[in-house]
Amino acid sequence: MSDAAYGADSGTHSSGAHDRRARRNSGRHGRGGKPRHLVRKIVICLVLLLLVFAGVSAVLGYKLYREAQQVKAHEQQALTLLSSVQSVDQLKDPNAISTVLPKLQSETSAARAITNGTLWKVASAVPVYGDDITTVRGMAVAVDSLANDALPKLSTTVQTMLSSSLAAGDGKINLQPIVDAQSGFKSANSSLQSDLKSLKALPDPHLSQVKEPYDLAVEQFTTVSEKIDQVNDLIQMMPRFLGADGARNYLIVAQTTSEARSSGGLIGSMGTFSADNGVISVGDFHPNGEFLSLGGFDSTAEENTVFKKHLNLIYDLRGQTAFPDFSRTDSTAKDKACMVTESRLSTSATSIV
Repeated sequence: MSDAAYGADSGTHSSGAHDRRARRNSGRHGRGGKPRHLVRKIVICLVLLLLVFAGVSAVLGYKLYREAQQVKAHEQQALTLLSSVQSVDQLKDPNAISTVLPKLQSETSAARAITNGTLWKVASAVPVYGDDITTVRGMAVAVDSLANDALPKLSTTVQTMLSSSLAAGDGKINLQPIVDAQSGFKSANSSLQSDLKSLKALPDPHLSQVKEPYDLAVEQFTTVSEKIDQVNDLIQMMPRFLGADGARNYLIVAQTTSEARSSGGLIGSMGTFSADNGVISVGDFHPNGEFLSLGGFDSTAEENTVFKKHLNLIYDLRGQTAFPDFSRTDSTAKDKACMVTESRLSTSATSIV
């Protein structure tokens, strides 16, 4: 065979081999030169990732559900215990507090620890139902704060105050224990009111399983906070009212509710009440007849139209409560009382009789 023939034959074989490789490569590659099976692998990986994600979500969801049931049990038990310490009588009983408080703190601390976990923090960011998670977490914080802050302060303050003698002899009230208790009550009440405000500010739950205990928590908190707020107001006011800062003189205006007026009732009599560092004395009462000649105070044209023209009310001392502005009634009554009793009144304390 000649070299030329061999060259032609070799060229033919080389060209055929090139065509076969080209066809094989064209079968392996799609558009853009990427392998066709690459897309299939990506799809399979995505499906596997979704399955893994679904599995993990199911596991975490079940874990969250179980923890939610635990939190619910802790909070329900805490609220039951809380209902047993809602009065001053219960707070002043050291045996009752020493029994209830540790149990209450154990329940609230457990609930708070669970809801402070990473899973709960992440779940609270979920749209819509994340609000329920946020509310449960907020409930746990509020109730735990009550159990570990406000209630212990209140219990200690009440027990310390009532363990001291409030009687100083000779009819005198020992005001010092009450003065000493003021800061404790103020601090505990401030903490309690703050917790209640935070509790009420939480998102309104969507799930009934969350809404029912949340509503109960708000109800229990409101009951406790209202009672403690009233006691705190009394503790803050009592020493000054009883003359801890100097003698105080008061006017007691006895009114009849059978003849009601805008700011009270028809004035029947007036007397005095004095307090000086816990020493209380009550002066004589004077019937309204002793004050009639002293007159009342000037009325406006509008008041005359309403009270005199249409209602024909009297304007002497007996009818001073006809006017809605009690500060005017208060001022006039004190002026007239001073004329009769010749005593200096620092303020007025009205008694409806």
